[in-house]
Amino acid sequence: MKLVLSISPDYLVKRWSGWEVVRELVQNVLDEQDLGHETSIRYSKQNRGTLILENEGKLSRDRLLLGSTSKADDRRTRGKFGEGLKIAMAVGLRLGMEFKIIAGDESWTPRIEYSEEFQSETVVVHTRKIKDRGKVIIELRGLSVEDWEEIQKRILSLQELPKEKYIEVYSGKILLDDSMRGKLFSKGLFVSKLDDFKYGYDLNYVQLDRDRCLAEEHSLNYHVRDVWKEAVSGGKATPELVMDILKSECGESTKCFGGETLYDYGGDAFYQEIARVWEEQYGANAIPVSTTQESIQAEQHGLRGVVVPRGMRNAVEKDRGSFDIRVKAKKSDVVNRFSWGDLTEEEQSNLLWISKLFERIGENALSIVIVEFVSEEFLGKFSRKDGQEEVFIARWVVSDRKQLLRTIAHEFSHSFGGDGTTDHRDALDDLYIRLVMALDSEVK
Repeated sequence: MKLVLSISPDYLVKRWSGWEVVRELVQNVLDEQDLGHETSIRYSKQNRGTLILENEGKLSRDRLLLGSTSKADDRRTRGKFGEGLKIAMAVGLRLGMEFKIIAGDESWTPRIEYSEEFQSETVVVHTRKIKDRGKVIIELRGLSVEDWEEIQKRILSLQELPKEKYIEVYSGKILLDDSMRGKLFSKGLFVSKLDDFKYGYDLNYVQLDRDRCLAEEHSLNYHVRDVWKEAVSGGKATPELVMDILKSECGESTKCFGGETLYDYGGDAFYQEIARVWEEQYGANAIPVSTTQESIQAEQHGLRGVVVPRGMRNAVEKDRGSFDIRVKAKKSDVVNRFSWGDLTEEEQSNLLWISKLFERIGENALSIVIVEFVSEEFLGKFSRKDGQEEVFIARWVVSDRKQLLRTIAHEFSHSFGGDGTTDHRDALDDLYIRLVMALDSEVK
């Protein structure tokens, strides 16, 4: 019997090559393998070079209808549209290949023949009944040894990658070997090259175009992020490996992690390790920044500003704190301490006055340290360490008695709470009342 398919042999022939033909046939076998069926893929040099594909089951004739598929809603499978086998036959025949298909209890032989019905060449399938062997066997003839060697490089299951050369997670694989650099696979089948990407990827759920030659950009970036997040959360990606991509200008860093990082996937310990590696590479005083201007600002506050991509900055800041927090903290660093003999007579007089004033309100334990801060804008800070409370005051404040009183009162009240807290405000109000009463009694 002869079945005439309404497919032109010229369909997609200018867009597809022998690889696309083989890919469509192989993906069906891999789908069956993933569904738990026994399969095989082998190549023979005989008969112009023959690729032989086998899997359990059978093909019914409705599979020759364009759009007929059993895979449309199955996320496990690669095929979706019910076009692969039919188009592969059409293109392969036009490229000079030959097909022989055992479809269970039928043998199919596709050919290009003239059709009276269509008044044009079309694909026809000659069928004959055979004994059902419980298998689908497809023989594709016309692949040279060189063709097959190139095709093997595009099918991951036909390559023996050492386990240390890839990281496997639920959403796919990160391919670490140099030979895989910038290669995108989808469920084991090559899709395209990725410009500027440091590693290769085999993604299970990336959205592809109809020809399976391009990945939708948003989907690609999302799923690359996804495999890295899973690798980090599962402890399969080391901080050093993550830093290697975050600090570079590779595609992963600029396209996938440009505006975010791996937040909430590695846990605090992971980001502590990222920060540790950062400090080993750049120094304990190094801080990640995004612009030269921020680098200058960091240098002005005694920090080393290292300009890095946003993803790298976010990863370090998750453990060490933001740029603003780091700079503010650095502003309060003490660069010099002053003894009594270093002070002018006016400064000494003001300190004696403030000490006696606090003694009069019962605060005899006030411990004041006169210092020079990194930032000249910084007035003072409160410190509690090992049970010892101290108020650090910038030396320039000491010469202004009013400013000295305000600063010491504000910092001293931090003994009860931080800035903006009710406890701090209440303590400051109470202290001012007592100080005013003491000053009033001094005037009288």
